[in-house]
Amino acid sequence: MGDEHTNYATVFAILIIGFVIGMTFTAMLYSGKQVDVNSGNGLESSINFNTSSVEIYEKLYAEAKDSVVSVRAKGKINGVEFTTGGSGFLYDDSGHIVTNQHVIEDADTVEVYFING
Repeated sequence: MGDEHTNYATVFAILIIGFVIGMTFTAMLYSGKQVDVNSGNGLESSINFNTSSVEIYEKLYAEAKDSVVSVRAKGKINGVEFTTGGSGFLYDDSGHIVTNQHVIEDADTVEVYFING
């Protein structure tokens, strides 16, 4: 059992180190650069990156958050009611949403919630 705990700790440590290295390289790559963003839904903007990787992710979040949705599906299978949930994103100006099939499969109704209500 001790070896199993050590293996999990090692994997976790490697993941943390990889995450930190990835954020550092991202900050180095985009430091002082401007990246044009086209979200696919008609909204275009530019993000000016600086050396702070935290600020890079905050800016990316600010640009993408309004396109992310929560999806709730309800239905019946063999007379048993179910409710499932998942996430998705706004695909285009027409309001099409992309989500996983298993979220809406066999649903009678699907509700979509945006971050702003």
